[in-house]
Amino acid sequence: MAFANKLIFNRIIIYNLIGKEVKSLFHYNNAQHEIGELKAGMYVVKMFDIKGKLIKSLKLNKVYDGA
Repeated sequence: MAFANKLIFNRIIIYNLIGKEVKSLFHYNNAQHEIGELKAGMYVVKMFDIKGKLIKSLKLNKVYDGA
C-alpha cells in the first residue's frame, strides 16, 4: 500500500536472524526510532499496515552496539 510514493505503515517489528522478535514499535509519520539497545549484528525489519499486512521487509546491519 503506497500513497504518493510513501509507504503507509504503523508497526515495525525487528527480528534477529533466527526469527526471534527483539523489538516492536508503533510508527507514525516522520518518526525516528531508537535501536541503541540492540547488539551489533544482522536483523530483519518488517513493516506492517494497520490491518497487520506485511508492507515491506528489509535487512539491517547494525555495526555499532554503543558499548
